[in-house]
Amino acid sequence: MLCQVCNITPSQIHIGPRLAMHLPISPKPLEDFGVEYGALECNVEIVDTLQDAVQHIHTHGSSHTDVIVTEDETAAEEFTSTVDSACVFVNCSSRFADGYRFGLGAEV
Repeated sequence: MLCQVCNITPSQIHIGPRLAMHLPISPKPLEDFGVEYGALECNVEIVDTLQDAVQHIHTHGSSHTDVIVTEDETAAEEFTSTVDSACVFVNCSSRFADGYRFGLGAEV
C-alpha cells in the first residue's frame, strides 16, 4: 500500500537494514533513523513486535508525533498508551500535528 501511495504522490522512502534484506533490489539501507525530513519522506523498518516498534520510536524518535496504521484495536490502544510523544495518532497522517492545525501558526 505504501508503494502505491508513493506512485501517486512524489515522495521518498528510506528503508531500514532489516527491510532491505527482504527486497529484490539492493538499495542502500538507512543508517540514521534520527533524521527528520521537511518533505514527503519517511523511514520504514521491520520489527518483530509492537513492543519492539515502541522501543524503536523511543530510541530514534523526536517525541513529537508518532502514528500507527493498524486494524487491530488492541494494538492501537497499546500503542497510544505506551508511546511517549506529544501527539500519538491511529490510522491518520502525521501532518495533522502542525502548528497551523493547532492554531499556533505555521510552525510549533
